[in-house]
Amino acid sequence: MREFIGPPSSIAILKGEGIATERLRPIERGQTLLVGNAQVSAYPAIHTPDSVGFLWSADGWKLYITGDSEFGPELEVLCGLEPDILFCCINGKWGNMDHEEAVQLTIMMRPRLVVPMHYGMFATNTVDPQLFLDALKNKAPHIQAMILQYNRDYLCERVGREVLLRPAS
Repeated sequence: MREFIGPPSSIAILKGEGIATERLRPIERGQTLLVGNAQVSAYPAIHTPDSVGFLWSADGWKLYITGDSEFGPELEVLCGLEPDILFCCINGKWGNMDHEEAVQLTIMMRPRLVVPMHYGMFATNTVDPQLFLDALKNKAPHIQAMILQYNRDYLCERVGREVLLRPAS
């Protein structure tokens, strides 16, 4: 059975849409849940009062997803998490950090690979992801970055200290 994990405000919306209660898993900042063999930990995000970012840990991998978030001191708890892959919002409007702030967060978190997200969704709230890649290369050339193609599945693999994402067959 597929489950939905999110802060209480998101769970309330899903419940209101008719999603069965047994499929809903609320999580709040500072909490950790087990989902199959994965550990999911909720960290602060700066968007709505209960917004969270997620650290997924399983099989020796750590993936961090910022979700919607602005950049600010509340995110200092993310310093040194060192995820293998960071998925970071970059669009800069409607309560999200811009590409320059996303670079700051990336440097703080020290991932092996960062993937920009939350661009190209709305005509009035987007940014060219190449701006993020260029800014990151200028400020932290040692951190890998990759723009994913829409509607593609990817496989993760480690090669030495590098993390590679390659399209699944």
